[in-house]
Amino acid sequence: MKTTIQSILVLALVVVIPVHAAKVVKEVPDNLPGKGFSSAFGFMLGATGGPLGALVSAGVAWKLGGITQETFGLSGRSYQVVEDDGSFKVVRSPNTVWEPGDQVDIKKGRLVKSF
Repeated sequence: MKTTIQSILVLALVVVIPVHAAKVVKEVPDNLPGKGFSSAFGFMLGATGGPLGALVSAGVAWKLGGITQETFGLSGRSYQVVEDDGSFKVVRSPNTVWEPGDQVDIKKGRLVKSF
């Protein structure tokens, strides 16, 4: 039992969550919640027309949900960041405000301050 606990502790200390250094380029609108909610509604509404109707109406609702959320100014915050290798990535950060040029790390799909 003691060996198992020690092994788990060693594994927990050895396994490191990957951290990627990045720099914030700009803020972009995040309309994923509006798209998700409206596509679920569209899927259920379109299901009355059968499987094809469900898929088509879910796709149309996905597009309209994002447009509607952005039109009413209810978009969340996402940030476009450039990583060390020069690639661009969009990362959601609904609870923290970042400025262009801030040095950040990407941990578990969220931005955290780089030290």
